[in-house]
Amino acid sequence: KTAYEIKECDWSSDVCTSDLPLLRQLWGVTSGEPDLVPLAVSLSFNAGRAIGLFRGLDQRLVIVAADANTGAVRKHEYGCATARTAHRSVALENWGSARRPLPIWRYRSNGNRGAIVYLHGGPGGSAQFARLPPSIDRYLSGGFDVYVVEYSGGTGGGLDLTRRLHENPTTALDADARQIAQALKRLRGSYNLVGLHAESFGGALMLAEPLARSRDLDFVIAVAPWAMYRPPEDRTFVPLSAAQAQYQRKTDAAFLGDGRSLPGRGLAEWLERRRLRWAPDIPVLMIFAAGDDVSKPEDFPAFRQRTHLGEIVVLPNVTHDGSLEHPASISAVSAFLKARQLAVDVRPPRLRPRLWPLH
Repeated sequence: KTAYEIKECDWSSDVCTSDLPLLRQLWGVTSGEPDLVPLAVSLSFNAGRAIGLFRGLDQRLVIVAADANTGAVRKHEYGCATARTAHRSVALENWGSARRPLPIWRYRSNGNRGAIVYLHGGPGGSAQFARLPPSIDRYLSGGFDVYVVEYSGGTGGGLDLTRRLHENPTTALDADARQIAQALKRLRGSYNLVGLHAESFGGALMLAEPLARSRDLDFVIAVAPWAMYRPPEDRTFVPLSAAQAQYQRKTDAAFLGDGRSLPGRGLAEWLERRRLRWAPDIPVLMIFAAGDDVSKPEDFPAFRQRTHLGEIVVLPNVTHDGSLEHPASISAVSAFLKARQLAVDVRPPRLRPRLWPLH
């Protein structure tokens, strides 16, 4: 089983139920080490044995073998860390409250003096990555600690927050943004430089007023930001079959509400009011894919008129999903930070973000 198959397993089925005790043994060994992510698990139910392969943030490999017959569990570690990865760590935090949690995966490397608040794609996405995304690896190596937010619609941090998004997407996103904005004030006192990274559906949260008007951000990097609902049948670069379009519509409704609110009065209107005026007075890099059906530069008209602080990069011959980890995206981020002189060892002068009416 791959990590994805384990996560998606239907535990009510006979197959998954029979595997459960063995998987619990494997996870029990690694539960105290949140930086370990499962790569694959081999199960032999008849023999009562399981072997799990895990990888740590520092690139070490861990093999765990469990025997249901004897209860024995053996763990073997193989050090593959390099000087670049040896001092990295990851921990789970909560930027919310007990009643309304907001799980955060905090990736750190010793000596980093910058911070990135990272809004991953989704909905349904998670920051419990089977492998570290190149963008996070680049930030860690460039002097930034990374705080990956499991916002409403996320499925990580031991929680399923999809219902919170489904029941009222606009209220959920606004509440998430307020909690993140409060955390930004705390980060501001600990780091020289604080930036926001938003990709795909994380772009919708980026537009929420508490983040769009925050005075505690030094820059924003957006990769294929989702800011406008487009029906699946309208896709042209990666056209969907009738069956695929029907599945996508069901997925949209499951995460974002029923047809009365999407793309009707609810989330669509919320996005419309914010994306048309979104133009913060801080350096912004926006990366788009030329073959993207869901995110386009023209979705942000106010931003496109303010080229003195904003940059737009369009990747040729790339689709939406391909842009998120494309080498050209990583290179564009590095060039942007260098050109804007956004060095983590220097605290830049604070700019007052432009406040625009939203009503």
